Amino acid sequence: MKNKKILIYSINLITYMLLIGIIISLLIDKNIIIDKEKQLIKEMTQSENEANLQTQINALNASHNEYATNVQNYKKQIAEAITNQGVTTSADATAEVMAENIGKILTAKTDSTATAAQILSGQTAYVNGVLVTGTMTNRTNKTTAWSGYETIALQAHPSDSSQGLVTITNSNGATGYYDGTSKITGNIANLNAANIKAGVKVGRVDGTSGITGTYTSDATAVAGNILSGRTAYVNGSKVTGTMTSQAGSANVNNDKAWLYSNRVYFGIPTGYYGAGTYGGMSNVSERYITYSSLASAIGLTAPKLAKGQTVLGITGTYTGDATYNVDSVSSRWGSGVTKTLSRTISGKCLIILFAARPYNDITEAPTFNYGTLEHTSSLPGTVCTRVYRYTGETSVTGTATFPYTTNDMTVGLYVINY
Repeated sequence: MKNKKILIYSINLITYMLLIGIIISLLIDKNIIIDKEKQLIKEMTQSENEANLQTQINALNASHNEYATNVQNYKKQIAEAITNQGVTTSADATAEVMAENIGKILTAKTDSTATAAQILSGQTAYVNGVLVTGTMTNRTNKTTAWSGYETIALQAHPSDSSQGLVTITNSNGATGYYDGTSKITGNIANLNAANIKAGVKVGRVDGTSGITGTYTSDATAVAGNILSGRTAYVNGSKVTGTMTSQAGSANVNNDKAWLYSNRVYFGIPTGYYGAGTYGGMSNVSERYITYSSLASAIGLTAPKLAKGQTVLGITGTYTGDATYNVDSVSSRWGSGVTKTLSRTISGKCLIILFAARPYNDITEAPTFNYGTLEHTSSLPGTVCTRVYRYTGETSVTGTATFPYTTNDMTVGLYVINY
């Protein structure tokens, strides 16, 4: 408080001295003007022109007015400076008023709160009339460690699952002034290349910084899992592959198949199978087995196939389940009559027509209106047979026609389903 009063008195004294100096200067200048005026008048002779004398007097008056104007300008500048500091002062105020108002400036500015720690180091400022030198550390264009791993919070980003959120606390007390050139650092425990999956970059992904992972200790491949001639690093060790590259199309092992749990199984060599187009499918490999080996594996033989049917290269010979139905009429009649016999047939069946004459040859064979003719006996002869095959699914009624004859004849119609 004592220093404040001394400062106020000092400023008042300086102000008085300035104003007194200005006034004295003006008085001296004025006296000089008057003396010059008297000297000129004394030195003039009676013969000099009065107009000349008036011109000199006017020049002296102009100089006097100029000095007066300068004094007013000085006072105006001082008044503006005091007003700018918060104390309104007019330009025509007396020297005493101006000195008093300067004291009010110091009294009015007592609401400052800054301390040395809040002013940049090396800089000064007046706080409530006292000159204060700043102590705030200037950290521009510097890198400052804020914390160790103990005080850094690392968590999943609340709005972007592809990133993490790092919160760094200034636990080292590194206070001071920071700007756009300042950098801060902190440690994150266990964040190193060896703990990050190989090839994954953490942090800046634009190549300017960040950590690229090198961790490979979770690899499980062995040489047999890697294609022959190729290499890979597994848990830090270089492994040369032994996996055989197999042909896209080949026979199954030993051309062999076996049955198990209602399935047909084949053996194939282990290895890598490239992609190709087989059986109308793309990006596949294929393996095949011969008909004979597959037939043997499933127990397929000729006696197990219906006669005339071929499966996997085996032609069937089985006829043991054929049935026949002699749903026929054996009839005998005299000469001059055309005989017909009708029967209902369906499915796969053979239709056999039989005709016999005891004394004379048969010259015209009987016919059946359904099926395909498979066999006929030679004519003429006393006995004639004809065989038709029907393979339709629907049930139909067929008619056998035995042509006109001049002698008695015995005929028959036989249907054998198979």
